[in-house]
Amino acid sequence: MSKHEERAEPATGEPAFLPHPMLDRLLDISVALAAEVWAERDRRETLERVLTARGQLDAQEIEAYLPDEAERSARKAERDAFVKRIFAGLKTLD
Repeated sequence: MSKHEERAEPATGEPAFLPHPMLDRLLDISVALAAEVWAERDRRETLERVLTARGQLDAQEIEAYLPDEAERSARKAERDAFVKRIFAGLKTLD
C-alpha cells in the first residue's frame, strides 16, 4: 500500500472500514438515510391503508394537498433538523 493509499486512523476512535474516513462517514450517512426513508415509507403506507379502509382518505387528496405558511415553516424546521442529524457524522472528520 502506497503512502497515498494508507488509511489514517480516525481521531474519534471509531472503527474504520474503508480506505478514507470520508468514505466511512458517507457510508454512515447512506445507512442512516436508508433507515429513515424505509421507516417513513412503512409508516405512511400503513397510515394510508388504514385511512383508505375507513373511507377517510382518497389518494388524490394527498396529491392535491397544499400546506399553509405555518405548516411550510414547521416542515422546513423539521427538514433542517433532519439534515443536521444525517450529516452529523461529517463533523468528526479532521
